[in-house]
Amino acid sequence: FYIPAQAKFFVQPNGKLRTTPDVWQFLHETGIEYNNSKALRIWLGPEHRRITDNFSCSVQYSSEYILHPYHLQYLTPHQHPLTPTVMSQYRQKLVDEQLWIYTMNRGGFVGVVKGITQRRLTWALASALEELGHPGTGIRGTVIVTLGDVLKAAHSPAHLFGQGVAQAIDREWKQHL
Repeated sequence: FYIPAQAKFFVQPNGKLRTTPDVWQFLHETGIEYNNSKALRIWLGPEHRRITDNFSCSVQYSSEYILHPYHLQYLTPHQHPLTPTVMSQYRQKLVDEQLWIYTMNRGGFVGVVKGITQRRLTWALASALEELGHPGTGIRGTVIVTLGDVLKAAHSPAHLFGQGVAQAIDREWKQHL
């Protein structure tokens, strides 16, 4: 369970969230999970080692919808000023997007390269899913890609990442059905 520094004060080590009744009601009504450990690491097939090594990444998938880990900071028990906005955005996201893809950098590198690389990998995954017959519909849930070395990922061909991860997610989704 990845807990960003800003949320460590109200997410206990055992994963229990201390928050407001409004947030609990929101989570219950929408079915959105706050605990990102509910997304399990998936096997990417024969190319697993090559993809995870070349892109310095791990890939998790869940058929459930999971809050982005960096949005945990808005679930504070002291009612963050942006909490209503974030909850509204997630309600809309439930309507607009069937598959939520988060690409996060845990390697400490920040800057333009980070943003571009994260967008490239997200786009490559979405494109590969579309090629498999999932044009934004069909597969539901959350994919969490965690990059350990964004520079390494930036120098690797994104389409290989997209194809490998898309095939794995397609397999996981079919097992879920």
